[in-house]
Amino acid sequence: MKELFKIGAGISKKKRLLIELAGFIFFLFVWWLFTYPFVNRRIEFNAVGGNPPYTFELLNADKKSIIEAQNLSTFKIPEDGKYTLKLTDGAGKTNSIEFNAAKSADNQNFIQNGTSDLPGIQLDYYHQKPWVQKGILPAPGAVLISFKELAADKINLTVSQKYLLSNSSIEVLKNDSVPLTILNNLAPLLDKTFGNKDAFSAELSKILSPVDLAKYEFDVVKNAQISSILSVSSLLFNTLYSVLLNILGYLEAIAVSIIVGFIIALIPFFRGLLSRYIDAIRFVPLAAVTGLFIAWFGIDLNMKVQFLAFGIFVFLLPVVVQRIYEVEEVYKQTAFTLGATSWQTIRYVYWPHVLSRLLDDIRVLTAISWTYIIVAETVNKESGIGALIFTARRHSRLDHVFALLLLIIIIGFVQDLLFAKLDRKLNPHKY
Repeated sequence: MKELFKIGAGISKKKRLLIELAGFIFFLFVWWLFTYPFVNRRIEFNAVGGNPPYTFELLNADKKSIIEAQNLSTFKIPEDGKYTLKLTDGAGKTNSIEFNAAKSADNQNFIQNGTSDLPGIQLDYYHQKPWVQKGILPAPGAVLISFKELAADKINLTVSQKYLLSNSSIEVLKNDSVPLTILNNLAPLLDKTFGNKDAFSAELSKILSPVDLAKYEFDVVKNAQISSILSVSSLLFNTLYSVLLNILGYLEAIAVSIIVGFIIALIPFFRGLLSRYIDAIRFVPLAAVTGLFIAWFGIDLNMKVQFLAFGIFVFLLPVVVQRIYEVEEVYKQTAFTLGATSWQTIRYVYWPHVLSRLLDDIRVLTAISWTYIIVAETVNKESGIGALIFTARRHSRLDHVFALLLLIIIIGFVQDLLFAKLDRKLNPHKY
């Protein structure tokens, strides 16, 4: 046990796995502890005036007695609902006060004034709540349920409570880039389900496929009278879309970074010409240049791949150059002594050295790439985990947001394992 806390000591893989598992369980417990609603509804009361001894009785909404006791000042409330607290003093005089445990604010005070003939009642309502409200941090159970909700292919329709769907929506859509097939189906649906958004959503899901709707996310009314959004949630499809975007962006960034990195690091002219500017480009705020990529590549998948590749390239290129600089002089001198050509030196000296360290750098930068994926997928919001997070945040579904963030963490964990196995296979000498 002492070796676990000894500075500089190592631990076995088995012990490390057990510690990681215990840490995960502890994290879940703390999360549950902060969000669990420790329900302890209670009322504290006392009589004002009258003649002791006092008898208090708690009645439910049906006026049936739940608790009756003398000389007590606290009752626990079994559940939300309407209750009546009845007081009877020693002279047989009674008075009562009604309250609603479902709507009463925490620490709320109720007073039933007495008279010369009746005793008065003073009542304080308390409701113990979670330490962190669900509007700030959803409970673990709610996040797990969100996975089930997100996994289903479903059509989401959100309509402002202030306004109703109307046929005037069709006229606005005619000037939009909405396909004619959707317009033709939307018009009769609005007539059939006027003012009923749930019926509208249900009928729409029967005649339009999720694949068609996944291509279009638009405001049904652009004049701010109604805020209505049609979209499709499909967790598997959107997850695969984000993973594909990540892979394409990484492959492009790695290929360009290696080629440019070797040119800059090994050829003095290009090193003097480009190295300063390459270092400076790291300070460009990438979220601010999305407009440039939209202008250059449009708003489809190609733009998102190019944006992601650029975001990774900016950080990966200096790393490649630095790894080339770290090649020890003794290896370069040995290759020169053996008469190796420039190409042979690159192939047998520089490349093995860079590859053995670059996989670790790429694994670390994978985490950064998810930031740029989320930014890229909010453009056009066609598909992807980033688009789902944007929609969930807009609908104030924090449980969905946390579920999607947890999904990204799981994907990242799997990516780390794959990179570790790939590194072991390509660089067995490191292990």
